[in-house]
Amino acid sequence: MALGTKLQITPEIERAAEALVLTEWKLVQNADARDAKIEEAYKQAKNYAVGSLAGFELELHRYLVMVSSDVLEMPDDRQDGAIVYHHKNIAVWPSEPSRRAR
Repeated sequence: MALGTKLQITPEIERAAEALVLTEWKLVQNADARDAKIEEAYKQAKNYAVGSLAGFELELHRYLVMVSSDVLEMPDDRQDGAIVYHHKNIAVWPSEPSRRAR
């Protein structure tokens, strides 16, 4: 969510920020497009570092969430300076594990 303006940081907001996580979600309709979607999500999440949320969101961990029909293998976490980008997959219609193993 883009707020449009910087937040006025209060002690309550500082405490709540511990639970905030920056995520960028992408729909992956074709497994072959996975890497391109991950890169798109990475670039967009990186842009938030200079926007209205800069300094407020959880600064060291960001999540790139790929939503797909079936389970996708995700790459290892990506480190960019002190920031770690975690790759996660949410499969809405996952095939049976025995089929994925084949």
